[in-house]
Amino acid sequence: MKDKQYFFNLLNKISASNKDTYSSYMAEYLKDWDEEQIYRFIATCAVESGNFSITRESLFYSTAERLKISYPSKFKNGGYNPYNYLKNSKKLGNLVYANKLGNGNEASGDGFLYRGAGLIQLTGKDWFKKFSDYAKVDFVSKPDLMELPKYALLSAVFYWDYNNIKNKKTLYDVRVAVNGPKALGYKELVNFYNKLKS
Repeated sequence: MKDKQYFFNLLNKISASNKDTYSSYMAEYLKDWDEEQIYRFIATCAVESGNFSITRESLFYSTAERLKISYPSKFKNGGYNPYNYLKNSKKLGNLVYANKLGNGNEASGDGFLYRGAGLIQLTGKDWFKKFSDYAKVDFVSKPDLMELPKYALLSAVFYWDYNNIKNKKTLYDVRVAVNGPKALGYKELVNFYNKLKS
């Protein structure tokens, strides 16, 4: 039976943070999923959320080199001075997420407001609107609600369903669907997945 204890035991296998809280919500949202999908989903959430400890993108960078690696189009090739964005999450978010994903320009403040949130890090005003419609909660006017465990998990379930990730053939395909063609974090995903299956 896929109850709270079942999910708690799975989260315990990977030493996840907030096991008690997340296992309750998983018992509600994932109880009808098959085990393979549960392993893939939990492993993906673990990679994306620092093993269930992070529900909001920080955007806090302390070195110019990390900014250049993370956002080369802005700081390596785009002419922006990375030193002007160090230790300033709000300014950085408004720059890197301006005019994309349904966000307004840099001055609108949308970039920081709609930075990654939830266990799979929904990013951009468009995703916040879609999730608002799905969950019947206004995350556009209250984006910080997505940091709460219930909505952090539900947003990941929504993303998984919306992008039909359950039909991906391999773990690599799952990683690409969540993280893009470079599949960053794939080895970490495999590690979590194997622990969950053990």
